[in-house]
This record gives sequence, C-alpha cells and structure tokens, in this order.
Amino acid sequence: MESIHLFDSYYFREATPAEFGPFFEENRPKVFGDNITINVEDWMTDEEKQKRKELFSLIKSKFILRIFIMKGDEIVGWHIGRQMDEEQYHMSNTGIFKEHQGKGIYRVFLQKMLEMLKEKGFQKAVSRHHASNNNILVPKLKAGFVITGFEIDERYGIFVLLSYVFNEKRLRAYQFRTGSLRPDDDLKKYL
Repeated sequence: MESIHLFDSYYFREATPAEFGPFFEENRPKVFGDNITINVEDWMTDEEKQKRKELFSLIKSKFILRIFIMKGDEIVGWHIGRQMDEEQYHMSNTGIFKEHQGKGIYRVFLQKMLEMLKEKGFQKAVSRHHASNNNILVPKLKAGFVITGFEIDERYGIFVLLSYVFNEKRLRAYQFRTGSLRPDDDLKKYL
C-alpha cells in the first residue's frame, strides 16, 4: 500500500509486522494505560497456548493491516485490523498519541480507511469499544457506524459493538430490524 495523505503533513502508511509489533507493545500503554486488562494467557495451560497458536496459524492468509499514522517522519498513532471472514474487517486497535488528539486525525483516517475497505470488497467494518469510550464511539457513530450489539469480555469489561455497513440495502435492513425504519417496497420484496 502506498502512503495515504490525511491532511497537512499527516498521512498513514503500512507497517511491516517486524516494525509494528515492538512499536505497538511499547506504545499501547501510553494511549490506553488507564484500562484495566486481565491477561488471560496467565490462566492458560501450555497445551491451550499451543492449540491457540495452531488455530491462529490457520488464519494467517487473511487480510491484515498494520498501519502507522504519521506526521512527517514521526509516528503519531497506529491501527491494526484483520479480516474476520469473507465479508467483515475488524478494526482491532487504533491509537493516537495524546499530543495529536483533537486535531481531526482520527476522523479523516477513518474516512480513508472506510474508502479503502469498501474498495477491497468488504461488506462491513466492525469494531468493539468500552461502553464509556465516547472519544471513539461518537466519531464512529457520526461517520455512519451503527450499534450492532454489546459484549461482556472477561479481559476488558463491557463493549459496544459497532458496524459500518457498506451496502445501502443491508443498512436499510438493519434499520428495519432495529425498528427505526418501515420497510419500503424494495425491502418488502426480500421479507
């Protein structure tokens, strides 16, 4: 992937696994340091860890993005996500350092990511966020994501599940199913 311009001197570029992994491990706590996370690996047997590793090896051919969000030569944030199945991309983790927050970087980044994912052929972009994380829930809802569920995760707590539905008919079906839209004549054909 070539670098994608956001605005001013901000852009994003794909990172290799070798450069992304160490950077992410070192810097994730700087953005998400106040989160209480339980490391479930501490509870897993060696056999369970090995089986999980074997299962993960089966999905390595799926589409994975590791991205650095840049300002000039400086890394100011990151994104990592992966294909979940034949139609969904999971936006796993995005972080922007404090001194670069509130400048509209995430809003523009999100718009560019959605364009790229639609071009790839994904039907949905999905993500999950702490129920109180308005700093991300509000921008995503404004960008057109919809709430598609809730989850209680033993590691992180309560999540709100969000989905961006690229296909307009599928989005209208979602709106019908949640009670916010009466079915029009076109949608009635599929009921």
